[in-house]
Amino acid sequence: MAMTNLSAADAAIPELWGRKALRSTLRSPFWGRLTGPENSGMPIVQKFDLVQAGDVMHIVISSSLTGAGVTGEVTLAGAEEVLPITNIGVAPVFYRHGVRTNHLAMHRSAIDILAEAQVHLGGWGAAKADSVRHSAFVALTLAAPLNGETYTPNVTYSGGVGSIGAITAAMKISVDEIRKLRLKLVAQNCTPLRDSVTGAAVYGLVITPQQAYDLKSDTLWNAGVQSAGPRDASNPWMSGAIGMVDGIAIFVDPGVVTATDGSASAKVARSLAFGAEAFVEGWSEQVSFQSDQFDYGFERGTSYQFGFHPRRALAKNSLVYYCASA
Repeated sequence: MAMTNLSAADAAIPELWGRKALRSTLRSPFWGRLTGPENSGMPIVQKFDLVQAGDVMHIVISSSLTGAGVTGEVTLAGAEEVLPITNIGVAPVFYRHGVRTNHLAMHRSAIDILAEAQVHLGGWGAAKADSVRHSAFVALTLAAPLNGETYTPNVTYSGGVGSIGAITAAMKISVDEIRKLRLKLVAQNCTPLRDSVTGAAVYGLVITPQQAYDLKSDTLWNAGVQSAGPRDASNPWMSGAIGMVDGIAIFVDPGVVTATDGSASAKVARSLAFGAEAFVEGWSEQVSFQSDQFDYGFERGTSYQFGFHPRRALAKNSLVYYCASA
């Protein structure tokens, strides 16, 4: 006897697709939570002056006095010190990305293609901004049109060596290395961040996931680490820190710049130690979505765009740490 079973009736059975798409993980920006206006004490100072007009923003910087002054009944006139005044420039670059589809795809798709695209474009923008920041903050030169400006970072190397090429895969981050970083930050007069609860002077250090693994394998880690303090809105810049060593809050981010330029092609990370207002970014266009139609409305697209330029501010407030990240 012939049976019209499920297999035979397959062509007549409808297939339903969910209207919600499963999204691959959207990466949250690391540096985005460490931004603030001038005098906020945050690591990154954001400036929006160029949102109105212009292409280059010059930020005036006055430096500390270094003279000895006079003591007692000594004439001060003629012994005054010149106030050191310099400026740094930012030239925002325009970044954008988009997704384009057509009427038939939108009509027949089980998901709202353009709405879904906006979610992923926002994730792309966050990752892009962070990638640009990571590269700019450890860069050895400043991109045009400001390439005439001196842009030399403070640097230090794991294991006490004197160059990147001398770093071996065995020269891993450790509690002792982090303590040395604090000494260097203090010695270069790095302006500390402030714990909003205790008021203690602290610094930040961002490392790779591989370095975090090495650090947690250090026998001194459990003995030397302490809480990084409240990680909620009451202490926003501490958010995400995995712990604190000798007053340095440790952050982990996969966007830290690395290269296989160590000894025997060892992978070397450009980890970054920093204090308050170590970096500045000028914005010419805040983030926005733009929509457009093509071919008499048959095709539609959505885009995400922003214009900014991140860079180091006062060199004394940051330190590039070259260390193995194997």
